[in-house]
Amino acid sequence: MTSLTPARLPSLPASADAFADPDIAITFALDCLEHFEVSAFLADRRAGSDLTGWLSHVTSVRDEVSSSYGPGAGAHPPHP
Repeated sequence: MTSLTPARLPSLPASADAFADPDIAITFALDCLEHFEVSAFLADRRAGSDLTGWLSHVTSVRDEVSSSYGPGAGAHPPHP
């Protein structure tokens, strides 16, 4: 029987201050958010909004999935 190895989750910035760097913000949006969240996140960034909630949301979802299904759970294949 072959065992499945979950995909590695992209790392998260240590704080929302890192989103000041456009490369970090775009990478986070594309790698960590659902497709329908990307434009709202980028609009919030452009408006100068506090992005701490976005980072907290992704962190809490990962924690919830990990506690429910074990480490590595919640990884999904990259979008086509």
